[in-house]
Amino acid sequence: MAKPSGTETLNNTSGTVFAGNWSLSVNRGAGDLADDVHYTTADGASASLTFHGTGVAVLGEKFSDQGSVEVFLDGSSQGLADTTAATRQVQAEIFGIDGLTAGEHTVQIVKRSGQYTTLDGFKVTG
Repeated sequence: MAKPSGTETLNNTSGTVFAGNWSLSVNRGAGDLADDVHYTTADGASASLTFHGTGVAVLGEKFSDQGSVEVFLDGSSQGLADTTAATRQVQAEIFGIDGLTAGEHTVQIVKRSGQYTTLDGFKVTG
């Protein structure tokens, strides 16, 4: 089934599969999608979304207590994404890619370092 054209923003609760120890932080008042984020402190914990489209952006938080996440697209590592920043950035793009073949794809993030990894949502295009 193809998705409608354009951009669709998904909160992290919409179809995301979490593996490992994740928690939900609600009513943060920080500017997150739906005012919540999922977070983990466990290295190796992962979150994945299977989507239909030609591009995807993974949204999370960047801050001094964050670290690196490894990103996988359709099972292939896309390398490490650094989520550290001196000032808090919400709805930050942790990873983004366009120009995929139209159809079904899976994006996954895996916590590799830092105190926290957060997941706020996804933007799916095409």
